[in-house]
Amino acid sequence: MANRLRRKRRHSSSVTPREFLWDAAGVRYAHSTKSQSNYTIILALMLSISAIFAIVFAVVRKGKMQPLADHSEMHLVSAIAMPPESREEKSQAAINVLLGFVNDHSHQERVYRIYEQANVLERLVEYYDNRENILPRRVMNPSVSAVNLRDRELLLISFTDQAGRQWSAPFEWKGDSYLMHWEAMVGFGEISWEKFFQERPEGHFVMRANFFLPESDTFSPLSSDRLVILMRHPELTQGVSVEVQVGSEAHQKLRKFPKNKDIPGVVDLCFPEGEIGMPLLSGWLQRDWITR
Repeated sequence: MANRLRRKRRHSSSVTPREFLWDAAGVRYAHSTKSQSNYTIILALMLSISAIFAIVFAVVRKGKMQPLADHSEMHLVSAIAMPPESREEKSQAAINVLLGFVNDHSHQERVYRIYEQANVLERLVEYYDNRENILPRRVMNPSVSAVNLRDRELLLISFTDQAGRQWSAPFEWKGDSYLMHWEAMVGFGEISWEKFFQERPEGHFVMRANFFLPESDTFSPLSSDRLVILMRHPELTQGVSVEVQVGSEAHQKLRKFPKNKDIPGVVDLCFPEGEIGMPLLSGWLQRDWITR
């Protein structure tokens, strides 16, 4: 009897086998209450450590990104350089751009030396290729003068080309170099001067040229209320005369300019209907001008 009791006690004191529990992920063992408590603590510690690492990573990444933004901003500021200080350096820098323009192999290269950027390539093709105008291939006897125009300094290079034509090329500092005001140099207009004078087309045309105002007023031989002004342009073999109506808005603006000087200007020109005389300067479209 005693032996049977001992066997029962020994049997009751043996460890109970673990049971299988099923979940959506598959099979797992059921742990004891103590094991589950330890697992919960470990899991909580792991989640806390992961959260700390995530916070540290975010802070470090933000700190690394900030200097990049500052560096980019500093790069943009440094990209805008100041023009040379001495007259000699300014003159040489502008002349180098002019020489580069006349020696470039294509219009695509010349675009990057021009101040105006809108439709420049199309205008170059129209002016030099379609109109068959000749590029200045030589820059002889260049002289550089400076003028302040509404707090903007412009350099004006006057030179003679291989055909003896006189040019005035304005340059202005932009970004990190001098760029050419090409349309002001060539007098780019809506049509060529040759076509304008040969065909005498109807309507008004926006044109660029240099206008020379004589010391004393000269009246038109065909009209007592129009003054005669001399107009020059590299495309013209010689100066031509244009008229301006006395008392008109264009006349009032011209009166403010100095006499005996070439005044570069953008103007409205037309041939008055039914007349066979000189073209009429019917509008001065440029607010400012550049002296030689």
